[in-house]
Amino acid sequence: MPTGTGLAPFADVPDSQCRDGLPELVIRRWLQLLADRVVDRSVAATNAAIRGYVAEGRQRLRDDPGRVAAPQNLLQAMLVAADEPASSLDDAHVIGNVRNMLLAGEETTATTLAWMIDLLVRHPEARRRAEAEVRPIAPDPAAFSLDQMERLNYLEGCVHETMRLKPVIPILTLQAIDDTVVSDIAIPRDTPIFVVLRHDGLDARFFARPEAFEPERWLEDAEQPLTPAASRCRSARGRVSAPAGIWRSSK
Repeated sequence: MPTGTGLAPFADVPDSQCRDGLPELVIRRWLQLLADRVVDRSVAATNAAIRGYVAEGRQRLRDDPGRVAAPQNLLQAMLVAADEPASSLDDAHVIGNVRNMLLAGEETTATTLAWMIDLLVRHPEARRRAEAEVRPIAPDPAAFSLDQMERLNYLEGCVHETMRLKPVIPILTLQAIDDTVVSDIAIPRDTPIFVVLRHDGLDARFFARPEAFEPERWLEDAEQPLTPAASRCRSARGRVSAPAGIWRSSK
């Protein structure tokens, strides 16, 4: 085996990485394992369901043109945006975003909701303030709307404060799309960046009383250096869908 290729001869591959005397990588490359076939079928079924959701969403927009001006859910909003003349979105982008919401949003939303409930129970004054805001604005959970959601400023602060103290994904992986400078550090284009959210979220340089649960720090008249749900190219979607899922569940 030539040196400097980054490849090892088969004899150097540990037995734990082999099956029937061949490296597992070779087997996986040429032979699909039963578990792989199960995953492939699940992915195909998921993709078919998502295409059905997109088709159903488009049909509802055609049946009720008023939804174009006032989409009833995030899928309809994405379809309306994709249909705009100057839009850079297409159905492939919409399908990809729906897939992310289905597969990547359930556990994160549920975990954040659990932490928010815990924090509100341990801070009764914040809980009472959140209840006093929600009940007159959105008394019927079954009729909860995006317009109502936009008016729940204090509850949004509770969501952000929960994600600051208990980030379900404490590290974000990003990539610079252009040459840029952050805090006097030059970052070339395509450089991978790892953002440790919990470290900065509990730093007294950025947040007064960093250990305290204070949702009011996120209200409109307060300025914060960090936004827990942001810092992604898809942050606009996440900042809408994550709080929406939490708020629907918490009502």
